[in-house]
Amino acid sequence: MENLNKTLDKIDPQRMREEAEENCRKSISTNPRYNWIREQFPDDYPYRYELYSKHLLVFKAGSGDNEGGCMAGNRVGETMTGACEMTCHLTGKYPDWWEGKRFDEPIEAWAAGTTAETTRDIMQTALLGRLTAEPGGDPNDPIGLGTGMIPLPCIRSTRPLLGSLRDAIDTVYVWHVSGGTSILSFKSFEQGRPSFEGTSKHVVWLDEECPYDIYLECLMRTMTTDGIIYATADGPNGDGPTTAKSERAMPYDGATG
Repeated sequence: MENLNKTLDKIDPQRMREEAEENCRKSISTNPRYNWIREQFPDDYPYRYELYSKHLLVFKAGSGDNEGGCMAGNRVGETMTGACEMTCHLTGKYPDWWEGKRFDEPIEAWAAGTTAETTRDIMQTALLGRLTAEPGGDPNDPIGLGTGMIPLPCIRSTRPLLGSLRDAIDTVYVWHVSGGTSILSFKSFEQGRPSFEGTSKHVVWLDEECPYDIYLECLMRTMTTDGIIYATADGPNGDGPTTAKSERAMPYDGATG
């Protein structure tokens, strides 16, 4: 017991925080391979963040509403927007221009898509990177863990999804600037509503049209955490009840694409 007390006396919370911050600062490097988030919303011309006015409105909406979303046409950045917001919450590293929701402590989060395969191909790839090269793919595309929105130095570890789906991740553990660890789990709507029951979550990101019963279950998960839920979807598929709910939560002064 005496040895334990001596060990605890040596723990310096401030030092732990500084070490965690330094670990995440390593992501601010000159290597764009592991620094995608800074490539997407840079401070400087010609692609400086302030030019993305609709994206910024989506981020800002989270400061006043616990439900939100981004509806946009194909290939205009709704997935990138969702991945950027999730990364900021997981790491606790918010850019100076951020006006949206903030979490000061490590969070628990879900990212859920239509199927396990589409969740891997879209959300997991946006957040973690494409883990292996695809046959016939562009040889210049970055490959490997850490080539997505979450910087490689902030990824502590991952747990694979059980089953035969290649490269699919179940859970990723992410450094938070407070010194703790955020936890993100990937899910899919095909798992059904019962798989979304029970646990509290700070952030839930839904990609594409979500069954309404699952949406309500996810919303319940955020009730005790002062959390948020947001959806990203392209316009052609956005005609269901979840999209209608997201529309009411979105600021209509330009947040939709």
